[in-house]
Amino acid sequence: APAAHAQGQETRISMTVGDTVISATLEDSETTREFIATLPRTMAMKRYADREYYGKVGKRLSEKGPKIPDYSDGDVTYYVPGGSFAVFFDKEEQESLSGLIRMGRIDSDLSVFNDMPDSMELSIAVVE
Repeated sequence: APAAHAQGQETRISMTVGDTVISATLEDSETTREFIATLPRTMAMKRYADREYYGKVGKRLSEKGPKIPDYSDGDVTYYVPGGSFAVFFDKEEQESLSGLIRMGRIDSDLSVFNDMPDSMELSIAVVE
Protein backbone atom coordinates (compact mmCIF):
# COMPACT_ATOMS: atom_id res chain seq x y z
CA ALA A 1 0.00 0.00 0.00
CA PRO A 2 1.21 3.55 -0.66
CA ALA A 3 2.65 5.38 2.32
CA ALA A 4 0.17 7.45 4.28
CA HIS A 5 0.09 11.03 3.05
CA ALA A 6 1.00 13.71 5.52
CA GLN A 7 -1.46 16.45 6.37
CA GLY A 8 -1.48 19.36 3.96
CA GLN A 9 0.12 17.48 1.11
CA GLU A 10 -1.07 17.44 -2.45
CA THR A 11 -1.53 14.10 -4.16
CA ARG A 12 -1.17 13.63 -7.89
CA ILE A 13 -3.55 11.20 -9.54
CA SER A 14 -3.92 9.87 -13.06
CA MET A 15 -7.27 9.20 -14.69
CA THR A 16 -7.02 6.91 -17.70
CA VAL A 17 -9.61 6.30 -20.42
CA GLY A 18 -8.33 3.99 -23.16
CA ASP A 19 -5.08 5.60 -24.35
CA THR A 20 -5.84 8.98 -22.81
CA VAL A 21 -4.22 9.85 -19.49
CA ILE A 22 -5.54 12.88 -17.59
CA SER A 23 -3.49 14.31 -14.73
CA ALA A 24 -4.97 15.95 -11.66
CA THR A 25 -3.74 17.23 -8.32
CA LEU A 26 -5.81 16.60 -5.20
CA GLU A 27 -5.62 18.93 -2.22
CA ASP A 28 -5.48 17.47 1.26
CA SER A 29 -8.75 17.19 3.19
CA GLU A 30 -10.60 14.44 5.01
CA THR A 31 -12.84 14.03 1.97
CA THR A 32 -9.84 13.65 -0.33
CA ARG A 33 -8.01 11.25 1.99
CA GLU A 34 -11.06 8.98 2.15
CA PHE A 35 -11.36 9.05 -1.65
CA ILE A 36 -7.64 8.29 -2.12
CA ALA A 37 -8.06 5.31 0.22
CA THR A 38 -10.38 3.75 -2.42
CA LEU A 39 -7.68 3.96 -5.13
CA PRO A 40 -6.61 2.44 -7.43
CA ARG A 41 -10.02 1.74 -8.93
CA THR A 42 -11.98 1.82 -12.14
CA MET A 43 -15.23 3.76 -12.10
CA ALA A 44 -18.11 3.76 -14.56
CA MET A 45 -18.50 7.44 -15.46
CA LYS A 46 -21.43 9.11 -17.19
CA ARG A 47 -21.40 12.39 -19.07
CA TYR A 48 -23.93 14.97 -17.95
CA ALA A 49 -24.99 18.21 -19.70
CA ASP A 50 -21.69 18.33 -21.65
CA ARG A 51 -20.14 19.81 -18.51
CA GLU A 52 -19.11 16.90 -16.29
CA TYR A 53 -18.47 13.22 -15.84
CA TYR A 54 -19.67 11.58 -12.66
CA GLY A 55 -19.62 8.16 -11.07
CA LYS A 56 -20.73 6.62 -7.80
CA VAL A 57 -18.02 6.43 -5.17
CA GLY A 58 -19.82 3.47 -3.56
CA LYS A 59 -19.39 4.68 0.00
CA ARG A 60 -20.10 7.92 1.77
CA LEU A 61 -17.06 10.14 2.04
CA SER A 62 -16.40 12.60 4.82
CA GLU A 63 -17.90 16.05 4.22
CA LYS A 64 -14.92 17.66 5.97
CA GLY A 65 -13.50 19.25 2.85
CA PRO A 66 -13.73 22.64 1.13
CA LYS A 67 -17.38 23.16 0.23
CA ILE A 68 -17.74 25.36 -2.85
CA PRO A 69 -20.83 27.35 -3.88
CA ASP A 70 -20.40 26.40 -7.55
CA TYR A 71 -17.98 24.56 -9.79
CA SER A 72 -15.24 25.90 -12.04
CA ASP A 73 -14.11 24.13 -15.20
CA GLY A 74 -11.37 21.70 -14.20
CA ASP A 75 -12.67 21.01 -10.70
CA VAL A 76 -12.37 17.48 -9.33
CA THR A 77 -15.16 17.17 -6.77
CA TYR A 78 -17.24 15.01 -4.48
CA TYR A 79 -20.94 15.63 -5.07
CA VAL A 80 -22.42 15.10 -1.61
CA PRO A 81 -26.15 14.58 -2.44
CA GLY A 82 -25.37 11.90 -5.02
CA GLY A 83 -22.34 10.35 -3.35
CA SER A 84 -20.54 10.87 -6.63
CA PHE A 85 -17.06 11.62 -7.88
CA ALA A 86 -17.55 14.41 -10.44
CA VAL A 87 -15.09 16.03 -12.83
CA PHE A 88 -16.19 19.30 -14.45
CA PHE A 89 -14.79 20.32 -17.81
CA ASP A 90 -17.07 22.97 -19.33
CA LYS A 91 -19.88 25.51 -19.02
CA GLU A 92 -18.91 27.18 -15.73
CA GLU A 93 -20.49 30.40 -17.07
CA GLN A 94 -23.84 28.85 -18.06
CA GLU A 95 -24.43 26.24 -15.39
CA SER A 96 -24.28 26.08 -11.64
CA LEU A 97 -24.33 23.34 -9.06
CA SER A 98 -24.18 23.38 -5.27
CA GLY A 99 -23.52 20.51 -2.88
CA LEU A 100 -19.92 20.10 -4.03
CA ILE A 101 -16.71 19.57 -2.11
CA ARG A 102 -13.64 20.43 -4.14
CA MET A 103 -10.99 17.71 -3.95
CA GLY A 104 -8.63 19.16 -6.54
CA ARG A 105 -8.02 20.32 -10.08
CA ILE A 106 -7.34 18.80 -13.48
CA ASP A 107 -3.85 19.63 -14.73
CA SER A 108 -4.37 18.37 -18.29
CA ASP A 109 -5.99 20.29 -21.15
CA LEU A 110 -9.76 20.08 -20.56
CA SER A 111 -10.41 19.68 -24.30
CA VAL A 112 -9.55 15.97 -23.90
CA PHE A 113 -13.06 15.51 -22.49
CA ASN A 114 -14.82 16.95 -25.55
CA ASP A 115 -14.72 13.79 -27.65
CA MET A 116 -15.20 11.24 -24.90
CA PRO A 117 -18.23 8.96 -24.99
CA ASP A 118 -21.38 9.38 -22.89
CA SER A 119 -20.37 6.43 -20.73
CA MET A 120 -16.84 5.34 -20.03
CA GLU A 121 -14.64 3.38 -17.69
CA LEU A 122 -12.21 5.66 -15.86
CA SER A 123 -9.18 4.12 -14.16
CA ILE A 124 -7.96 6.30 -11.29
CA ALA A 125 -4.65 5.80 -9.52
CA VAL A 126 -2.24 7.71 -7.32
CA VAL A 127 0.91 8.76 -9.16
CA GLU A 128 3.83 7.66 -7.02
